Amino acid sequence: MAVVLFASCDKDFNSVGSDIVGNENFDLEHQTFATKVYNQKIQAIQTNNTAIGQLGILDNPVFGKTKADFVAQLILLDEAPEFKSNIVVDSVILTVPYFSTKTEIKSNGLGIYELDSIHGSGSINLQVLRNGFTLNEFDPGNNFETAQKYYSDQQADFDNNIVGSALNNSSLAAENTAFLPSEKEYVKYKVDASFNMMPKIAANVEARNSPRMRLHLDTNYFKTNIIDAPADKLINNNAFKSYFKGLYFKVTDAPAGSLMSLDFSKGDVTIYYKQDITVTTGPPSSSREMKNLVLSMATGIKINLLKDTDSPDYTAAFTAPNQQNFDAKKLFVKGGQGSNAFIELFTPAQLTELKAQNVLVNEASLTFTVDSSLPNNYSHPLRLYLYDAETGQFLYDYAADPSTVTSNPKLNKYVYGGILEKTAAGKRTYKIRITGFVDRILKGKTDNVRLGLVVTESIGAINSMSLKTPSAAPSSTDNTKTQKAIPAGSVMSHFGTVLYGNGNSAADDVKFEIYYTKPN
Repeated sequence: MAVVLFASCDKDFNSVGSDIVGNENFDLEHQTFATKVYNQKIQAIQTNNTAIGQLGILDNPVFGKTKADFVAQLILLDEAPEFKSNIVVDSVILTVPYFSTKTEIKSNGLGIYELDSIHGSGSINLQVLRNGFTLNEFDPGNNFETAQKYYSDQQADFDNNIVGSALNNSSLAAENTAFLPSEKEYVKYKVDASFNMMPKIAANVEARNSPRMRLHLDTNYFKTNIIDAPADKLINNNAFKSYFKGLYFKVTDAPAGSLMSLDFSKGDVTIYYKQDITVTTGPPSSSREMKNLVLSMATGIKINLLKDTDSPDYTAAFTAPNQQNFDAKKLFVKGGQGSNAFIELFTPAQLTELKAQNVLVNEASLTFTVDSSLPNNYSHPLRLYLYDAETGQFLYDYAADPSTVTSNPKLNKYVYGGILEKTAAGKRTYKIRITGFVDRILKGKTDNVRLGLVVTESIGAINSMSLKTPSAAPSSTDNTKTQKAIPAGSVMSHFGTVLYGNGNSAADDVKFEIYYTKPN
């Protein structure tokens, strides 16, 4: 979802840690500084257990095509389930809710929704398969002493360990070969004493659920492999995860389709079945009950598998002359298995001069302008995140910003910024305040480190996700530097944008500006 936010700039000149307003012994000054900016490609990246996963196909006119598959471990909500006699599986339903907003309630109670985080309009060929590849919480290669990491390029491990055929084998193409997300509310109706659905009228509504992926899975398969499984396979979740290793959501490659951002931790598979109320050895009793067994995705291991086909322009962004002298004309930042930008601030001479003048920083910021040649209907990322590229840690200004937006947590920490804005001149920009960071550099409390810039799906997802293999990431002063990780919020996003770097017009280039005061 692209959002345009009009954010005012606080020019009240309140110094970090100093009250200087109204002090006639100080003069206010404004200065812009040159930066070094350049691109860094991200190769295979750790994707297990991010808060949001991608599923589907997206053909981006700027960056190229992404195909996203997903693996989800299942957990028994009730361990060691007890079954009675003459069980008949009525249905097996897989559900994963979409991100959505209710915009209206009709007079009959029907909710009208708008979907969020669904991109593209084409259908996809979706298979839900039983995974046969063992998933470990801890790394057996390190004596199970550290958490196991899974990476975006491990498709072969799962493709080579599929058990059986597709489980979503409904005769409805909309549930498999022509799957397309629907914005319709799901209405569940009551059943009568014989477990038959009652007429679809308002009085018989049992529940109304927000839009969701809802697939019918093979009833015979789950009867044989879950209900009729040996009791020791279901005795606890350790045994169950070893026996039934989860689901593999696999999308058939195609030129285009649609891509969904989903919170798979809210997904589950529910087996609805009928059984005798008391155990019998004969035919079904006249006293029957409807029960269900829930296999949840809430706490199990989850892995995103990503395959990118980069566009020629995107590929060229990481080669000379675009990277010459660590000064790219355009910055390509993309989530997932995408790319980030690096920013270098002060030169040693500039730092020496500012420190000698004993300046007090009132506001410091970096402003990035979106490339105006992008298509008019291009979906821009809502947010960028700036961080310490040497340690992967957040900046002082991020930590010091308590601002929240209850109705939309994606806008939290709006003072720190990085939110898409539209200027009076019609330009799209991202402004990030680094006042505290710069102030601490000048006071010798923080090093003048290289900064990283990424797209983020969630401003709160700042933990680091490891690259499968550290990448060479030389700076303008050290060609031995490497990149080992990237913030999780970037891994969770499939958005990308192109920003002006340096060497364009003065109005469009990266703007590093400081408002400061110094003694007379």
